[in-house]
Amino acid sequence: LRAADRPIRGRLLDLNGHPLPNVTVLVETLQQPDIPLLLKAFKETSKDGFYAAINATGVGVGDLTRDEFRRLIPPVTTDDNGAFELAGIGDDQLVSLTLASERVQAQVVHVLCRPMETVRIPHLPSYPNGAQEVYAGRDFTYVVGPSVPVEGLVTDFDTGEPVARTSVLVERLFSEGGGANEGQLRLDTRHMRTMTDADGRFRITGMPPGIGHVLEAKPPKSEPYLMASQNVTLSIDDGDAKEINIRVKKG
Repeated sequence: LRAADRPIRGRLLDLNGHPLPNVTVLVETLQQPDIPLLLKAFKETSKDGFYAAINATGVGVGDLTRDEFRRLIPPVTTDDNGAFELAGIGDDQLVSLTLASERVQAQVVHVLCRPMETVRIPHLPSYPNGAQEVYAGRDFTYVVGPSVPVEGLVTDFDTGEPVARTSVLVERLFSEGGGANEGQLRLDTRHMRTMTDADGRFRITGMPPGIGHVLEAKPPKSEPYLMASQNVTLSIDDGDAKEINIRVKKG
C-alpha cells in the first residue's frame, strides 16, 4: 500500500433522494492502474481499455482474502446523512467498494482517488446499453436501489437432511433466458455470499428485485456433494425475506 492521501468521501441516497444510513462500505479490490490509459478508457467508455490500464502495471492487492482486506482497510458505515469517509487509499489508486445493508443493493462502486466526474462503462461490451460499471472520483454521491433478503435451507436431495458449512453465493443477476431485460446481465456478484449454519440455513442480502437471478450452493469439499444452482425471482413485495431452498445431490 502507498501512503494514504485525502480520504474517500461518499454519500449514498435511495431512489427517492433520501439518505441511506447504516450502510456498511467495504473494500473488495485495490489496484494501481496506468492513469493515462485509464483516463483514455473512461473517455472512450471502453471496457477493453479499462482492462489494458489495469494490466499495464500489474500492481494491485488481489491475493488477499476478504478477511485480510477487512483488517488492512476496515469497513466504514454511513451516518444519518448517508455519508461516509474511507481512509487508507493513496492518490490515483483504484478501489472497488461494495455496499452491505439489509434492504440495500450490494452494488459495486469503483473509486479512482482523484477529483473526477462519475463515469459509466458497459459491464459487458456486447451490451453497450445494458448494465453499467460505475467509476467515481474521490468525492461522490451515489444512488442505490433496494434489495430483497433471501433465506432458506440447503438439503440433501434424497434424504432432506440439512447440509452445513455450504457456501451460498450469487452467481449472477438478471441472467439471459430468465426473462430479464436483455443486456442487464451482471456477473460481478460473488461478493454476495454466505455460509449455511449447522442446521443448513442461510441468509443472503443485497440482491435487487427482478427475475433471472442465480444462486449457487457449494458444499464443503469434505462432503460428497455436487454444486447446485437455483433460479431466483425477487419482488419488493416479498416481505421480510424470500424463502429459497436448494437441494444438493451426492456425486
